[in-house]
Amino acid sequence: MIKESVVWIEQTREQAITLANDIGGDAEVHALVIRKGTFEMAHKPVGYLVYQAPKWKGLTDEERQEIHGSTKSPYDDLLLVEAKLKERNT
Repeated sequence: MIKESVVWIEQTREQAITLANDIGGDAEVHALVIRKGTFEMAHKPVGYLVYQAPKWKGLTDEERQEIHGSTKSPYDDLLLVEAKLKERNT
């Protein structure tokens, strides 16, 4: 489940690119195109979508140290890491 995703729709490509540059990071610009009939696409986009994906949150050094060696097997370590990452990123 994604908690934070941010999407804007701009009228022109230039506006969308300017917004993406202002946002910085890994903002993406995508043309929104509709279909004309079954297979043909419209010749001009109806707008431009600016999307910024949520930021990944990893483990801190302290959390890594806490997990390392705290279980009986590497598999159990892996399960603890997975649980912490799921908690942090959902």
